[in-house]
Amino acid sequence: MKKNAPESNDIYDVCKGNLERYFSEVKKTTVTYLQSVTDLQQEVMRSWKNTIESSISLQEELAEKSGLNQSVSKEAMKLTTRLSEEVSRAQKLQSQMLLTSLEAMRKNIKTFNENMNAFTELRRKVITSFVPFIPRADPETVKKAISEFKKSTHRTHLKVTKSS
Repeated sequence: MKKNAPESNDIYDVCKGNLERYFSEVKKTTVTYLQSVTDLQQEVMRSWKNTIESSISLQEELAEKSGLNQSVSKEAMKLTTRLSEEVSRAQKLQSQMLLTSLEAMRKNIKTFNENMNAFTELRRKVITSFVPFIPRADPETVKKAISEFKKSTHRTHLKVTKSS
């Protein structure tokens, strides 16, 4: 690929250069994006934890100052502990399911990429077999056809504009 692809007259060089620049920028921003998402997730978790801790602290303070009985039955304590354990198990299961789904998506994309290479090779062979049957036009004929096409579409546009 030519270094100065945008100045090239070869459309394929220009497209390859544009594609390379695009994915280079995506690659640069992906790291920043992932770090931002991680930072956001950590901040949300800190906020969530802080909110719950504050709520417990305020309830405890209110109970102490108002003289309310803070003792609960052993069954209530067991239920609270069991609920906490179940919530933790559900969170672990959710994480496992998410990680499994992400890994499955990664494998599917990898398979797609591998198949795309094989499919491209198959298409290359088909194109190669058809090339001898494609009529060839010299560049001047192509330029003339494009020019005629532009003139005819310009006339059609003028007719549409005049009748409006």
